[in-house]
Amino acid sequence: MESPRRMLGVLVLSFAWVQAIAAPSAAGPAPVPAVRMATLGAGDELGATEEAVVRGALDARFRELSSGPARLAPGIHWLRLEVPAVDSSARIPVLGISVPLGSSVALYAGAEPLPLAETLPAFRGRGEAMFLLPSRAPLPPLYARVSASKAGDPVGVRLTTLDDASARAAEHLRMIALAFGALVAMSLAALLIWFVLADRLFLQYAALFFLQSLYIVYLSGQGFRWPVLSLAAPLGSHA
Repeated sequence: MESPRRMLGVLVLSFAWVQAIAAPSAAGPAPVPAVRMATLGAGDELGATEEAVVRGALDARFRELSSGPARLAPGIHWLRLEVPAVDSSARIPVLGISVPLGSSVALYAGAEPLPLAETLPAFRGRGEAMFLLPSRAPLPPLYARVSASKAGDPVGVRLTTLDDASARAAEHLRMIALAFGALVAMSLAALLIWFVLADRLFLQYAALFFLQSLYIVYLSGQGFRWPVLSLAAPLGSHA
């Protein structure tokens, strides 16, 4: 009995290690100026056309939101964003708009739609659309058109650079891939131990580690972009 207990101890310690490396880091990026957000009232959004919003005809009807993500009801919403001045001489400035999977977002600088650089996966079934900001200064007010898929969808906005966003996304991918591979390896190890010791407990450990690997990869958002696992993309809003 001593040998199975040691093996179980090794598996449990390995499981705790994988949990630690898969957890999102508490250290965030360097502080950047906040983006001020305002949204149209429910009554104003009903009659708001795209042309009227992006040309500033409804600016007086926008009400400013407090700090933190905006929580929207299902449907189409308009956000007015005031972005502080950015220095584009060294790196490419981008505006990241975080929305749940299944929601869509478009960004306008006046009547000009801004190009989408890339969409990065994020935790809890979310994606962050990175829009390239215009190089002219000062920046005009930006207007984001957000299609929310369910009640209470939080929409977050942050100002960063394309280099920083890409570097954080690569680190995110590396850590999640490492955790996923370690958990799958531990699941296979538990299964092989079961072939030797024929103890049902090791089958349960194999199932636990495998399900935990799926949990981490989908919670992080990476699973919805990987082959085969991406078949679950329609369920992304429930992650």
